[in-house]
Amino acid sequence: MEPGRKPLVRPCPRLGHLVRFRYCLEGDPGRPCFRIRDCWWETFDIDAYLRDHLPPEQWAGLLQARPPDRLSALIAAAAAARGRLSAEGGGEGGGNTGL
Repeated sequence: MEPGRKPLVRPCPRLGHLVRFRYCLEGDPGRPCFRIRDCWWETFDIDAYLRDHLPPEQWAGLLQARPPDRLSALIAAAAAARGRLSAEGGGEGGGNTGL
C-alpha cells in the first residue's frame, strides 16, 4: 500500500490522539518518530517504505532507535514550553498559570 493514496491516520501512543502518517515521518526534529515502525507495521510494509524513502543513515538510526528516558523527555518538553511562552511574550514569572 502506498502511503500517498489516502490520508493514513492512527492513534498516537505518545500523544494520545489521532495523527497522520506525515506527522510520524516528521514528528521528531529532523527525523521520523522512533516508534514509527511499531505503530505502522500492521497498516502497510513500513520497513520497505522507510528503506525506499529515507537516507541510509536515517534508516539505520531507526533500526537502532531507543526511546528517550523519561527525565530527558520531561526536560525537553519543559524547554519547549518555556520557548513557546517566551515567544508569546509570557516570559518567566508571569504569574498566570491559566487556572
